[in-house]
Amino acid sequence: MRTETSTQIATQSDELPFINKTNRPIMELEFTKIKNKETSVATISLFGELGDQEGEINGHHWAHEFNWLDRNFDNINAHINGFGGSIGMGLSVVANIMGATSFVSTINVGVAASMAGIIALLGDKPKMYDYAKLMLHSPYYADENGEKVKNLSAKDQKALKALKDILVRLLMKRGKSEEEINKILKTDTWYSAEEALAEGFIDEIIVTGRKKELAALEPMALVAKLNDEYKPKKERKMKTVIAALGLPEDSNEQAVLEAVNNLQKDGGQSPDLSQAVDKLIDLGKAKGKVTEKNEKSIRKLADTDFNLFVDFLDLEGTPTGGEGGQTRITDVLAELRGQGGTGGEGKNKEKTFAWFEQNDPDALARMEISEPEKFRKLKEADDALYK
Repeated sequence: MRTETSTQIATQSDELPFINKTNRPIMELEFTKIKNKETSVATISLFGELGDQEGEINGHHWAHEFNWLDRNFDNINAHINGFGGSIGMGLSVVANIMGATSFVSTINVGVAASMAGIIALLGDKPKMYDYAKLMLHSPYYADENGEKVKNLSAKDQKALKALKDILVRLLMKRGKSEEEINKILKTDTWYSAEEALAEGFIDEIIVTGRKKELAALEPMALVAKLNDEYKPKKERKMKTVIAALGLPEDSNEQAVLEAVNNLQKDGGQSPDLSQAVDKLIDLGKAKGKVTEKNEKSIRKLADTDFNLFVDFLDLEGTPTGGEGGQTRITDVLAELRGQGGTGGEGKNKEKTFAWFEQNDPDALARMEISEPEKFRKLKEADDALYK
């Protein structure tokens, strides 16, 4: 948990760009996964360190996106995995979570340390995965190398004490006394999920089936592993867009942007993309995601941001009508190009890893324990699709 004298605590007032000018505008969602539009649930992730340097998460931007979700969804799940960072940005996040009108579940999915640990405890219902770790300590000033500054002026010491007092008051909301919190913050105090629950810091432990695999990892290794697992989800979305645009698999972001710009100049979608939209709309109708009332708006979303369009439909693992067949967006695109695919005609009779992730994660967790070989084969098959 660090503080910098240049950090602004208030959230930014300038609006982030909107990507769809409909009656209900859709924000450009950098951190969010819309899980269920019908039940008004969205998941936003805080994976990494808060700050304004390259590779860090701008907490003001994150808070601004969260604020948009709060205005448009009834329930928000905030997934947290990281070592904190800027206190100023962290307080922007805290202010929006605590001031939300929606019901906010803060979920520690790996490591929530320092400022991230405080954020993880301040939702309406704080939770931890069974293998997760929580760490709390006092704030400190950091130099340009991220090292703790020991020799502080009287002014800096006073400012640091004021920040610590704010954090103590926040943590006292979990039912602890000021004396108890100050004792906890004297050093780096670590908690397992069970210990955090016993201390009253969280309300629930989420059983994952991965505790044996992950609980023994050192915090840095755990954060790195989970961040690595998180990245492919974004990469899979990009591969969907790349496939839809007919670009080589190794195309970078710049190539995708150029292809999109060319489509816009041509005034429409490529034939493959247009057919893909039609096909996915049909599947969305079958699942109830697309209705006569919202179809026009969803098609506009496809024109504006195909990635978010696919994310909104959330069709991975949806039955396609065949015997056990499951939808994969890449299969839809491949089928349209005459390249075959694994879905669409019911060829995939066994439930896939993606199906379990989407429809029955508890069964997947049980399988990992009781049928590890089957779990391993399903996961390897799933991973192979995205290599």
